[in-house]
Formats: sequence, structure tokens, C-alpha cells
Amino acid sequence: MKRKWLIPAILGVCLIIILGIFMWMFRSELVYYFAQQPEVVLEHHEYTDGLSYVTSVEAYQGNVRLADPEQADLRYDVKKVYRMKETSSQPGYTRVVDFPNGFYVDLPGENIDLDFSRGEGGIKGVGDGYEVLLTREASPYEDTVTYIDEYINRYVANPAFQEANNITLHEDCLRTVGDHKVRILSMTRNPAEGSTVALNTYTYAYVFDEEFGTMYHRIMIKATQYQKETIDAIVASLTRFTPVGRNMTAIDTKPVLPRWNEETRAFYDSLSNREDVLWGVYNYKLI
Repeated sequence: MKRKWLIPAILGVCLIIILGIFMWMFRSELVYYFAQQPEVVLEHHEYTDGLSYVTSVEAYQGNVRLADPEQADLRYDVKKVYRMKETSSQPGYTRVVDFPNGFYVDLPGENIDLDFSRGEGGIKGVGDGYEVLLTREASPYEDTVTYIDEYINRYVANPAFQEANNITLHEDCLRTVGDHKVRILSMTRNPAEGSTVALNTYTYAYVFDEEFGTMYHRIMIKATQYQKETIDAIVASLTRFTPVGRNMTAIDTKPVLPRWNEETRAFYDSLSNREDVLWGVYNYKLI
């Protein structure tokens, strides 16, 4: 009698194990295809407050623009874009609404180019005389400010590093912008003679509030010149809401090689063709 039930019992255990392995391997796909409607359904007024003279409304799902913005399915990776024209009462600007990361922000210019392919890696925008990267990140420590200072800004905020790399500091402080507590670092890199790089002014703004714990938003701006009023306007416009949907990445990670000299290209080829690991630490003139 015992042997009679032994084989079915073994088969049942094996089936459970196989099913568990399958669900683990394809957990992301299962979440994607069987996701339920979000509990929080945003009303338009929650992310369209203050908009006027709207020239166009765009919706992107999985980095693909939809023909009808109203058909966006908020269970997935949806971004909406509202473009406002310049008038006598307002400058032209673009509002970007990121549903999976739970925020919207207003960026200067009506015709800014936007790239949503990074998914959780953030939104990139290219406007007239500037570029911006918007990300939602988290500190591994409770003290978010110390984490940013000790790890992220450790070298770039160091006066010796700035002097060695011909960097002019504009601002390095913790202050309030709009409703946000923000850690801001702004500087300009003085390029070498003959450089064709135009965007040499960098601003790193880390926006965090106590109610969000260790979660913060990072706004990185590259521009042709330092404009404190423009930076503050972008940061102040950042508005958070409950995230809806899930991020999807649509980038090609295949490397695009620059025009290296022969020595650099030979070293890259030797690294990419190795079958073992080449260990080493590079720390030339960190400070």
C-alpha cells in the first residue's frame, strides 16, 4: 500500500518544484500579463493643474507613442506629455507626467525632445541649450543627505578635485525650493582650448521629503550657462503622486564605440576578447 502512493507523491512534489521554478523564471512576464487595474486611478486635475494654452497632448506606452492619448493603459509603463505655447503671460514649456515613477515636472521649452526608453533608469530630455535627466532613486541608508554627500558627491564636491579639473563652483548647499528640501550642487567645467562641448554647466539636484523616507528624485541638468532661476523653476515644479503601473526598458545595450586612437582601440579589443577576468583599480588623480 505504501509503495502504491509513493510514485504519485514523488510526481506531485516534482510538479510543484517545476511550477515554482517556472513562476520564478518568468515572474516579470506574469506580472505584466496578469496585472490588475491599479487601485489608484488618477483624475486629470491631479496632473494637469495650472496648464493653459496646451498645443498638444502625447501619451507613450512602453516608449511607443499612442495615436489616442486616452487609450493609455495605466497598468503598464505610461508617460504623458503636455506642451504649452509661449504667450505674453507665460513662457513655452512642457509638462512630463511619469506614472510608474509617480511624479510630473515642467521643463523649459515647448519643443523639447524626450526619451522614455530607459524605463526605471529615468527620463532624458533635450531642449534649447540644455539637457535633463530625471530619475527616482533610493538611499540604502536612513540619512539620505549624508549618503549623497559621502558617496555620490564625494569627489565632485571636493575643492581639490574641482581645482585639478578646472571647475568653477556656483552652488553647493542644502536649501528649500518650492515645497521641497533639496541638496543642490551646480558647477561649470572650463573646457580645454578647442573643445566643441557646449553643455559645460552641470547641476545635480536631489529632492527629498521626510514623508517619502529614503526615496528621492534626482534632477541632473547640463546647460550652456548657469541660470539659478531656471533650475529653481524646474525643481519647484516637481510634484509627486502615488505611482501607477510598472517601468519597462526599451534600450539597446550594444556598445557604440567612439573614434578612439589605435592604442585605446587595441586595449578595448583585448579586454572584450578575454576569457578571464582582468582585475585592477584605477584611481588616478581622484582628488
